[in-house]
Amino acid sequence: MPTLREQPRYRLAGRAGALVVRALHATWDVHLLDPHGLAAGARDGSRPILAVFWHRHLLTMLAQFRRYRVCVPVSRSRDGEYAAHVMARFGMESARGSTSRGSVALLTSLLRRARAGC
Repeated sequence: MPTLREQPRYRLAGRAGALVVRALHATWDVHLLDPHGLAAGARDGSRPILAVFWHRHLLTMLAQFRRYRVCVPVSRSRDGEYAAHVMARFGMESARGSTSRGSVALLTSLLRRARAGC
């Protein structure tokens, strides 16, 4: 959890990061391959989906799924705090956890949010 002194820095980084992602996305030609039509159910909230992707595709996924109800697992680290603020600017929620500690709490949080419709 960021200190009171760090919070403005994370908010500013979230705004700046979101601007960069939106600017980059305006130049990309992205095609979502969805042969089974799962995205439509996720978009209107009638069907939850689990999307898995490589870290290198994170910026693309942020821009592409900004209209969906999304909950993303995010590390409790400082880098994770920056990522969570950028994702929040796209309307995404973050579930916090770490690979070394807190993985059970992270999984529990993700399952709870999935049942609640996120």
